Amino acid sequence: MTNLVWFLILFLAALLEAVLGGKFLLPLLVLVLAYLQGEKIFTAAFWSGLFLDFLLMGHLGKWALINLAIVFLVVFLRENFGEKKGGGRLRLPE
Repeated sequence: MTNLVWFLILFLAALLEAVLGGKFLLPLLVLVLAYLQGEKIFTAAFWSGLFLDFLLMGHLGKWALINLAIVFLVVFLRENFGEKKGGGRLRLPE
């Protein structure tokens, strides 16, 4: 159920961005949702990016790849450098 809600929110943001001519509404929303939801948001970010490309009549896949890169970087950085349960400090290899 919650995945459907995220899909709808991202698709409405893409539609709003295409109509109003904004550039950073969808990537900012993808950034926030990637931090909150993690890897669950990959498919919604991809399809909302394709939808935005279709609405803007630009290169198909450009915003989809940008959204996927944002989600990947946020998830990667959060898992590797985020707060851990074992003390919250980054352990460097010896």
